[in-house]
Amino acid sequence: MSADTLFDARDHLLTVPPYHAHRSYMKSLWIVPAVLFGLYMLTLIGRFAATTVHIGWEATKDTVKRKAKSAVSIVSGSSVAPPSVTAAEIEPIEGEHSRATTVSPTDEQEEEEDWTSLWLRRLHRASRAARRSFLLSTVIATLASLPIEYACRVQPIDGTPGAPIPLPPCGTCLGNAASLPLTIMQWVFLALSVAWIFLDLFTSHASTVAGTHFVMTLLAQSLVLASFILAFKHWSNFRRRSC
Repeated sequence: MSADTLFDARDHLLTVPPYHAHRSYMKSLWIVPAVLFGLYMLTLIGRFAATTVHIGWEATKDTVKRKAKSAVSIVSGSSVAPPSVTAAEIEPIEGEHSRATTVSPTDEQEEEEDWTSLWLRRLHRASRAARRSFLLSTVIATLASLPIEYACRVQPIDGTPGAPIPLPPCGTCLGNAASLPLTIMQWVFLALSVAWIFLDLFTSHASTVAGTHFVMTLLAQSLVLASFILAFKHWSNFRRRSC
């Protein structure tokens, strides 16, 4: 029997636990970073759009103010008055014209300005929360997908009795930390991250923002720590195995 034939026979006769035995768990683990990455990209696009609107509004406001000031300076600089108009009549007219041409932000303009800057800050906080959640979920999925070797007994299948193939009593197999509890923990982290992003997007009060950030950070760190504990516990179970 040649070396190739021996290798093929071993490949068919030995039952080795496959590394991708929990492929569905690994797929579920990696769906979470993909979803959070998409949310991060959406918040970045919204932040870019809000920045463009805010800068455009500020530029338009400055242009209107400069034109108003130039118009007021032209009216104020005219010293020659018509003979039929007295100085007492010019003064109230100039005052009324100055009040009419001087552009001061109206209530609507102030609200619009506050609206642009407010949404710019909200989108900045939301993009920061999405980026942080994406990185943490990627760390969890990567940790769960790392291969770890463990001792496993390789047993032959009773298909070809008496085959002259030397079978080792013990071998090395590969496993990972992907499991149902870790997958559930990852999806709970996804729900928490989505809630965090939307809370940062629709809250503006300083105390509310600070409280939301504290609570969500505490919950997210607790979930990440629990995921690490589950992964290391799974690895320790692998390492304790012996032939």
